[in-house]
Amino acid sequence: GTVNATTAPVTPEETTGAVSLKIVNPKGYEEASEIADYLMNGNTVLLNIEGMARENAIRLLDYLAGATHAVGGLMTKVGKTTIVVAPKNVDVSSIEAMVGEN
Repeated sequence: GTVNATTAPVTPEETTGAVSLKIVNPKGYEEASEIADYLMNGNTVLLNIEGMARENAIRLLDYLAGATHAVGGLMTKVGKTTIVVAPKNVDVSSIEAMVGEN
């Protein structure tokens, strides 16, 4: 089907060029710091934890929740095994809409 994406008006201070979206399928907890680095560099990360053991996934998400909080970002679950981790001032609703279509 066709996705009708609506974009909210962007205020000047939020305009940082194109939002970079990283899609990550982590296999283990050791990738947490790399994912946190993406976030700290202003990237939005779409995380698919499907391939992870539950215990490792929980540790990873706890780590990222701390990193997200530290940068004033937002972490939101958009699917059963899909989480969006966004830095400050990123509107994740467009990403949620995109993921929700699948």
